Amino acid sequence: ADVEEFRDISLQAFTFVDVSGTGGQFRVHGRDIEIAGQSVISATNVGALSSGRIDLVADRDINISGFGIFFSAQPESRGAGADLTISAENVMLSSGAVLGGGTLGSADGGDVSIRASESVTIEGVGPFVHTLVTTSTQGTGHGGDIDITARQLNILGGAQVQAATYSAGSGGSVTIDATERVRVSGEGVTAAG
Repeated sequence: ADVEEFRDISLQAFTFVDVSGTGGQFRVHGRDIEIAGQSVISATNVGALSSGRIDLVADRDINISGFGIFFSAQPESRGAGADLTISAENVMLSSGAVLGGGTLGSADGGDVSIRASESVTIEGVGPFVHTLVTTSTQGTGHGGDIDITARQLNILGGAQVQAATYSAGSGGSVTIDATERVRVSGEGVTAAG
């Protein structure tokens, strides 16, 4: 049956959700979605097939603080890493939150797509890392692309958006489509490779 009204979803206190495997789609849909308290969603691929998709969809806001979502193709994988899509009115990443994808081998890393009808804010640092949206390659596979679409994009207080290569594979591209304003202070956007 169709859901008439979605409720809030919150991952707290070191919650660990492992959606590793091949194929399929892991989809979370709520009114507001919060990932906090060093909680993690993880998707690693070690097989021959692609990992599929991770979709977070909120009718209002998505807030991720500390740790976050990690998805990659491992060295032995022949299938591509998962793609991550985040959709909401407002998306906030803070306090060392990480959306981290890529590849460690010959398979391609997955792409990151963040779409907000209002604003995307990526800000601050945590106890371990800067708040970060990243795709990278440490192998021969393509690192994965990053696409951010919103009315307003804010990258503040040491936060970073980067697509990088640390090996023979090509790094991905970073595409930003902000129809009203882009504000960058402290760090910024890097596409290397």
